[in-house]
Amino acid sequence: MMTPASHENRRLAIADPTIPWYISIVYKLGVPSAIAIYLVWRLTSGLPTSTDVAQVKTLLDTHVTATESKLVEMQMLLRAICYNTAPDERYARGCNLPTGK
Repeated sequence: MMTPASHENRRLAIADPTIPWYISIVYKLGVPSAIAIYLVWRLTSGLPTSTDVAQVKTLLDTHVTATESKLVEMQMLLRAICYNTAPDERYARGCNLPTGK
């Protein structure tokens, strides 16, 4: 049980100007709480902002568009190779060449 004298000493220790501010906070909150608050602050300060997210979304949209156009080109080239190397008409029909598109 805290006596009035020990309570007074505790209050004076917290108000001592020679003690760094963070020690005073740790003393008031306790070590586990201070560690938890620090970890939350540290982890949330590194989160991306909405500007970062918008920039990444724009870059991904550009990448997807470029990839889709290259994929179509590659498919057409592979179909042409398939058609040109087919030994007969039956194999050529399996190449699925696009008709006028």
